[in-house]
Amino acid sequence: MSHELPPHVTLTDDPEPGMTWFLSLAGTIGFAATVIATCVMFFAMQNSFTQTRVIEELPVESFELANAQKEQIAQYGRFMELGSDDKTTERIHIPIDQAMDILVADAAAKKTVK
Repeated sequence: MSHELPPHVTLTDDPEPGMTWFLSLAGTIGFAATVIATCVMFFAMQNSFTQTRVIEELPVESFELANAQKEQIAQYGRFMELGSDDKTTERIHIPIDQAMDILVADAAAKKTVK
């Protein structure tokens, strides 16, 4: 009796252990190097972005907005407010210092009345 295999079946050996270890080690080192390089690039870009956008940004627009808001609360004015029932109500704003004086006077008057 002959030990020949049919033509569609081939013998396969296990891969050599040396080559398997080498490819596993090289793949692991390559993967780790890729992950570390990606992290380094990410945090470098994040630091650059933070430095550019947060630390070095000139707050000129912020100063202009703050000055405009201070000017607005220091003078009288009128505005329309839309209520939850779709009715518009005219509102008047007064300088903040005068509003605080009025509130203090009202509170003092209520205290003396009781």
